[in-house]
Amino acid sequence: MTTGYNFEKPIPINGIGFSWRPYNNEDLLSDSHFTIDQWHKIIYDIDDMVQWRDFLDRYRRVCSCYVLYPTHQAEPIAMCYLLAEDGLYDRFSNGEVISVHGGGWKNDTPSRYLYARAWIRIVHYLHQSGCKVLTNVKDDNSDARHLVSGTGFRLNKLGLYEYHPARDRFKD
Repeated sequence: MTTGYNFEKPIPINGIGFSWRPYNNEDLLSDSHFTIDQWHKIIYDIDDMVQWRDFLDRYRRVCSCYVLYPTHQAEPIAMCYLLAEDGLYDRFSNGEVISVHGGGWKNDTPSRYLYARAWIRIVHYLHQSGCKVLTNVKDDNSDARHLVSGTGFRLNKLGLYEYHPARDRFKD
């Protein structure tokens, strides 16, 4: 079994009815995607796509972005990014402790359901790759808090949500 996620070679992560594709310069702040306020719930210190692309390029060894495409649709409905954690996790190799962050911009029920299934898939993929999987949720983001807590994440001693597969109600 491999241990960790390889940031140098992001690959598509597929599920039934969707594909998480590596980011390919999609405009995530276009009129039909995130508003700047929604974007700042996910990434609070980047204000436009030029900054986002620069960030991804500068930190490509520790950060990857994915865009969620429903099967047979040309338009994406969500994004997530993976970030290698360090600091308190320095005893782990790069790619063994990953935080996952993201969101969707479609509010209809089928899109929200698909995003939830895709979120679960990417978390399981990382866990099965040998990663400790973390995330964080802003206090005012009740939808994200509901998704995170319902899919096996629990608040750890460091104030981050950590994935515990035994508590996941929605296993593959």
